[in-house]
Amino acid sequence: MAAADNGLLMPAPMCLVENTPDGLIVQDDTVRVLSQIRLPMVVVAIVGPYRTGKSFLLNRLMDKRSGFALGSTIESKTKGIWAWCRRHPINQEQCLLLLDTEGLGDVKKGDENNDNWIFALSVLLSSTLVYNCLSTLQQDALEKLHYVTELTDLIKVRAGQEFEDGTEFVKFFPSFVWVLRDFTLELEKDGKEITSDEYLMDALKLKRGTGKRVNDYNLPRECISNFFKEKRCFVFSRPVEKRELLSHLEAVPDSQLEVEFVQQAQHFYDYICTSANPKSVMGRHLNGSMFCRLVETYVDTIQSGNIPCLERAIDAMAQIENTKAVQAALDHYKARMQASVQLPTNFADELSHIHMTCDREAIEIFMSMSILDEKQESQKKLQDYIEEEYGRFCDLNRRASKEKCCHILTELMTPLSQNMAEGMYNKPGGYQEYIRDRERVLLQYRQAPGKGIMAEDTLGEFLRERNSEAEAILASDQALTEAERKRAEEERTAEICQQKALAAEEERVRLEQLQKDQLESYERNLELLQQKMLDEKRNLIAENERLLGQKLQEQERAIKDQLEKVAQSREQEIRELRECIERDRNERSQIQQEGKDGNGFIELLKDIGSSMYGFVGKVGANLIQPISEALAYRLSKKIKGKKPKTKQNGLQERPAV
Repeated sequence: MAAADNGLLMPAPMCLVENTPDGLIVQDDTVRVLSQIRLPMVVVAIVGPYRTGKSFLLNRLMDKRSGFALGSTIESKTKGIWAWCRRHPINQEQCLLLLDTEGLGDVKKGDENNDNWIFALSVLLSSTLVYNCLSTLQQDALEKLHYVTELTDLIKVRAGQEFEDGTEFVKFFPSFVWVLRDFTLELEKDGKEITSDEYLMDALKLKRGTGKRVNDYNLPRECISNFFKEKRCFVFSRPVEKRELLSHLEAVPDSQLEVEFVQQAQHFYDYICTSANPKSVMGRHLNGSMFCRLVETYVDTIQSGNIPCLERAIDAMAQIENTKAVQAALDHYKARMQASVQLPTNFADELSHIHMTCDREAIEIFMSMSILDEKQESQKKLQDYIEEEYGRFCDLNRRASKEKCCHILTELMTPLSQNMAEGMYNKPGGYQEYIRDRERVLLQYRQAPGKGIMAEDTLGEFLRERNSEAEAILASDQALTEAERKRAEEERTAEICQQKALAAEEERVRLEQLQKDQLESYERNLELLQQKMLDEKRNLIAENERLLGQKLQEQERAIKDQLEKVAQSREQEIRELRECIERDRNERSQIQQEGKDGNGFIELLKDIGSSMYGFVGKVGANLIQPISEALAYRLSKKIKGKKPKTKQNGLQERPAV
């Protein structure tokens, strides 16, 4: 047994689903704790008859002597479903969630349907289902596992289908592990030693023939074979020979346990730690929040008297989780921007760099939390929200810059305004003196730090507003000749025009920066989306390949046992799995190729202008489309590995049409 660690994500087991006289109730406190866990969850649920040592086995998986309640009487100790979570003992990027269920077959409950729902929930929620029972794999043991034969009446894969035979359950159901306690038989067949897995496969063999007795014999075996991806078996001898020690087994050190039992327990522990897979849906590993949404959906459906539908439950979970993912990513973006930005920024790219960092972090948060956003509707919402929020910061930046510039100009102009009020320039030669004083003000303004991105635009407005005062002083200066007066007017007009050009260039730089920001945001979204899709496809292919290997083994056994009908059924399943794997591989290759050549993305960039219209106003709209087309062309060259030519304005040259 591995040494105890400090990786507990829950200090003690908590009731996840309470079993009350009024029905099943999800415990909010437990949901709150589990929902905070962002790691992929390996979910191991243990079910079986009461008083067979289920809780003891789970405590061993937690490297603890106690935790899940152990009982020493004939009464069932655990009620409902209890949860306990730790970091995965081997893979620290995952967590191990253990679900302990109340014992099946307790006559005091009086309602057998209650056991059916506990079993069904364990199947729906786990990635590995452990069925724990005493003794051997005889017919009575398989008959007691009648719950598996009733799953087709308790669970539906798709909405709107009145009849399902359960053939699609295997895509959603967990691996199945049968644990046999107090096992005393020798594992051998026909005088040869066999493994516990071979013992299970032999017990699951079907009988040839027809009739009720054959059908009753085959039904549980067919269900186990058809519903579960992987079937494993572990046998445990008695942990201690002294009966009095069984009543407080959690207090018995390993040194006093039977050596064979300790070895068997270690073998089971190693299998769970190395082979149990995370709970996943369509290739996407579930975290704590996603898992809890499924728990709530399934229990609510059961309590309403309806049959849980996998398709509906997954869709509902995805909708809730994707909405949360968008909000969490947006909240992060807002908070990081608010904490990082000091307005006004000196340059347009200063705010841009902060935005790009916050945008990247927000996208990563969304990708880690979202699930089954196949049409990228939630991702597009997030992009729209972030663009809107970035636009708000850009507006605030412009306003802050304008206010700062106006304040600087007002302070610098105070002496000049006082001279104006005192009539200091109303004299021969006053215009030249006014121009010298104003030039000094403009020089001081341009040298003043921290004006921000609206410095030239604000100065242009200032010059236009003060133009009438300059005209009045010019008209009153009797020392100027007509020619000098005309030249002064031309210089003043040229100055205003030059300032307009500077303000226009300032605006062009700002708009181009906005366009570059959006391009980079789309590139980041595309890159992360592509990687997420590739990961999910890889997981899906791996799951189906494991399932294919299982079906090939089952077909081989069916052919060997001359079960033609079963062999034909497996052949159909194998063909469909191979087609599915091939289709997923082709789609994965297509995703990789689209990421290389940028198909579908370049045209999207050319449409940015319309989405940016509200961002920049009418003046900016005239500049946006050429910039977006140029940036789209730049990206196409970048993707194809070609270096585009650069014009003087910094944009890449587009090919002639």
